[in-house]
Amino acid sequence: MVDMLLSPVIFAYIVLPCLIFCARICDVTLGTIRVIFISKGIRYIAPMIGFFEVIIWLLAIG
Repeated sequence: MVDMLLSPVIFAYIVLPCLIFCARICDVTLGTIRVIFISKGIRYIAPMIGFFEVIIWLLAIG
């Protein structure tokens, strides 16, 4: 019975924040890589990176 009460608490206060933290790290990393590619003139790959950056951001916020 204790495991059933503790499991949602662990998920809500430990697992979910860790997943959001990791998603934000990936999001910011992709944004930085995209800006580096644009500044170096590699503009054809930047929209693809931006697409995945936005998808990760939406999943983290949602």
